[in-house]
Amino acid sequence: MPLQNTVVVTLHTAAAGPTGKGRFYIPTPVVGTLGQDGRMSTGARDAITTAAVGFIQAVNTAANLMDANSKVVVASGGSITKGIPAALRTVTGVSVGRVVDTQRRRRADQLEERVRVAV
Repeated sequence: MPLQNTVVVTLHTAAAGPTGKGRFYIPTPVVGTLGQDGRMSTGARDAITTAAVGFIQAVNTAANLMDANSKVVVASGGSITKGIPAALRTVTGVSVGRVVDTQRRRRADQLEERVRVAV
């Protein structure tokens, strides 16, 4: 896959709305052959989800060696317009969709090398 392709892992917390979610990206994922609908298989999605859960659990385990209350959190700046204060919210779950996404910030790193031809 091109370097700008990614799978998004969404982090969920007990808080509702956008301030209760976070995400991280798995760059240039190996997802196998995409289906006719352009999406990865449910098996590939489930494998990535399981790996993401294992990653979060491993980080929680390592953090607990330093502080018994340490866990992976979503660091939210809150929302001034909605009156939601900034907070650190403990991750309670993850989700992964079947669509391979594009990381726009990585796309800019790839040389385009356009050619222009008169008509």
